Amino acid sequence: MRIKNLFYLLLALPMLMVACEENTVPVDEVKNPTIELTAGEATEFTLSFTINTTEATDVAWLVIEASEATPTASEVLANGTKIEANKSVECQATELEDGTEYTIVAVVKNSKAVDKKEIKMTTIAATEETTQFKRTSAAEVEFTADGGKGEIMYEIINPIEGTEVEATADVVWITVTTGEKIAYIVEGNTSEEPREGKITATYGDLSFEVKVKQAAKEQGNNPVEEVNFTASVYEVYYYGTQYSSAYNYQVFLSDNGLNENGNFKQNGEYYMLDMYAADSAENNKFTLPNGKYTASETPNAGTFGIGDYGAHIKIVDGVPTYSLYKQGTVTVTDGKIEAKIMMEDGTIHNVLFEGNLRFDGKEDNPDNPDQPVGATHVANKWLWGGSSSYGNKYQVIGEGFSVDVHFPAKYATESSLTEGEYIWTSTSWWGYNDFENEFTTRTFTVNGTSVAVDSGSAKVAVKGEEYAIQLVLDGRDGVEYIIEYNGKLNNKEEIGGSDIVITSLAEGIFNDSYGWYTFKGANQSVTFDLIVNNIQSTATTINAGSFLYAPMKSFSGSEGYFFVDNFKLDGIKYKPQVNSTMVVTNDGANVGITLNLFMDSGDELVVVYNGPIGEGGNTPAEPTKLATPSVSGLVSGNAATISWQDVAGAKDYSVSLNGTYIDTVETAYIVLSDLEYSTTYSVAVVANPADATVNTASDAGTASFTTEADPNGGGEEPENPGDGGDDDEWGGREVKLMLLAYTDDTVYARVNNESIYIMTNFRNGIVAGKFNLGGDNKSEEIMVAGHATSQIGLFGSTTAFNTGDTVEVIDNGGGSYTIVYRVDINGDKITATYTGGLE
Repeated sequence: MRIKNLFYLLLALPMLMVACEENTVPVDEVKNPTIELTAGEATEFTLSFTINTTEATDVAWLVIEASEATPTASEVLANGTKIEANKSVECQATELEDGTEYTIVAVVKNSKAVDKKEIKMTTIAATEETTQFKRTSAAEVEFTADGGKGEIMYEIINPIEGTEVEATADVVWITVTTGEKIAYIVEGNTSEEPREGKITATYGDLSFEVKVKQAAKEQGNNPVEEVNFTASVYEVYYYGTQYSSAYNYQVFLSDNGLNENGNFKQNGEYYMLDMYAADSAENNKFTLPNGKYTASETPNAGTFGIGDYGAHIKIVDGVPTYSLYKQGTVTVTDGKIEAKIMMEDGTIHNVLFEGNLRFDGKEDNPDNPDQPVGATHVANKWLWGGSSSYGNKYQVIGEGFSVDVHFPAKYATESSLTEGEYIWTSTSWWGYNDFENEFTTRTFTVNGTSVAVDSGSAKVAVKGEEYAIQLVLDGRDGVEYIIEYNGKLNNKEEIGGSDIVITSLAEGIFNDSYGWYTFKGANQSVTFDLIVNNIQSTATTINAGSFLYAPMKSFSGSEGYFFVDNFKLDGIKYKPQVNSTMVVTNDGANVGITLNLFMDSGDELVVVYNGPIGEGGNTPAEPTKLATPSVSGLVSGNAATISWQDVAGAKDYSVSLNGTYIDTVETAYIVLSDLEYSTTYSVAVVANPADATVNTASDAGTASFTTEADPNGGGEEPENPGDGGDDDEWGGREVKLMLLAYTDDTVYARVNNESIYIMTNFRNGIVAGKFNLGGDNKSEEIMVAGHATSQIGLFGSTTAFNTGDTVEVIDNGGGSYTIVYRVDINGDKITATYTGGLE
């Protein structure tokens, strides 16, 4: 059975008899919850609605103004109003603004799934004669355990003759009296648990509520009971992002372990930890990621769950007793888990496990501790992509991945590949196609993430027209990627044919950083982005003329060029080549566009459009704003992992620190390193749309965090990046670099708001160190053929590096680098710095 349901079983069966496991209800019999949300009556200040649910364990609702971002299901369950499950419940939102549109969001949950429904309702606009009953004091008050007296202030506009204010409390420990103000008395709390009550004030059909919270009775100086437990068994069920945007590891620490069906045994003591991390198991060799995790009801990175999935369970002769977690921390280091958890009864449990934290069933090899984790992919296409400087290229495509594979011309043609075994090799920037029994790879992406390869092998077997090919690629991320293909090479009848007619070309979206417009083209099977310089286009037209394909996306800002990005045909992505062209006609009302696209696969596609831009038959509706990311941070020393939930419809996320933009990432987290110790930072994350015709960027989700104290107590200030040596006398001006790309071991960067473009190729991938770029002492170990280039202007002249030009790379850890160029470009000495990730 699925471990995620174990705790519900315990709640339902307090006399669990583990010995009778054959009677356990299979998880497949748990049905998905259902929810119906029906609008009711609207008044000036209230909205009524009905929620009907089935198969539910938790139901909650929340009302927000329609102009605000819709909350996530987790946010509604955490912050909304809870109601009884599995029945029809009439609900009312009160104290609303008149004449305002609201979004009502209702969420239902059980152990198998979560569902969310929302409707729009608008309150009636108030008139001068409308009666209003407004609370003018706080909506929530708190009392100590001693209790006390309180007053609720209110205002009545346009009173109704003969109508009186009434007020009642829903608990016996609050006594209420009414008059010109509402007075109440809170009795002393003699229990060791905090409590809550509610006062409801009514005036005719109008009402409002005030929540009353009271603290528990102080326990004095009685010592807190502590329990120490050393676990001998460590077990993990890994769910990835199935249940949240963070990576979910369900950990069991016990003295007896789970049985082969994943159930508790008849005797044993168990601590169940539902933990959420910012990184995946695949990136951590299937070990629990190091860090500090804090108890939370919200499954964000750096937390572990309380409530349904956080419990201490002790089973004696099949009879379980359990206590729920209230608060605490779990610290994971190499080979050790230390937990300090307070139970709901106030008891502190200190839990320790020491040993191997790997949980994928593979034993660590002491002779090869860095043995890569395996990941097998099946390719469904092996398409010839033409000749390249690296040899003949094939585009290999499968579910969730693609890779370009290059074999020397003497081993490969358009439709054949020589049988044998090959060794992966790194090629130069200019490439070569006469290497012996070798192959190379380029642009390897898995689930949207670029993967660098350090070594590998290939086996090719031929039987008639059918091929059996296996690639083994050793990724720099520690994963051994195995790619298998069985079938014919270059089965090109699956693509191409007659002209592709585009049925809509949406209005262009302007990019003020590069000065181009992006037009979204689409039909039932094709989508793509057409990028044209703003000198040659506006949001609703493109000037007539002939265009060449830009060699890089950033160059499409130059006159006479265009670029096609994100081209997908029947869900498969293709990349046009530089020999592609575009011809545009324009009669003032309509544009005629013909794209002759020569693809990586070796196919030529002709894509045509005729009509107005922005008014096509399938022009997208007005774009809506993406949901605001919910941001949280996990601090370790002077570094922090900032994470947020994936936002539906988002392509990537722009991150700012203390109001300054620092990076754009495609992941739902970012690692910030080399921060100041004992310093509070504010981070903001904006979700950027994958399709600007459907969505606009979100509002910024924000969070604050404080780095830990310097373990060395301060000490000497670190040197500035790149400082030292002759660079102290470099002089010149300082500028920031904007990273355009890091592909094929090459850094492409541009000085912000200027036309200076710098390209540096690192032979064996980015490496830390300081290197000469020009002169007799230039560094051969990072430069292909001992040189690199800088370019001035997007299509301007090219100049070689000069003697004294340097580049310095500082590895900040966590995938972040600082790259400092000191270069003299036509007499202009500049120090150009980039800090951030290279993805």
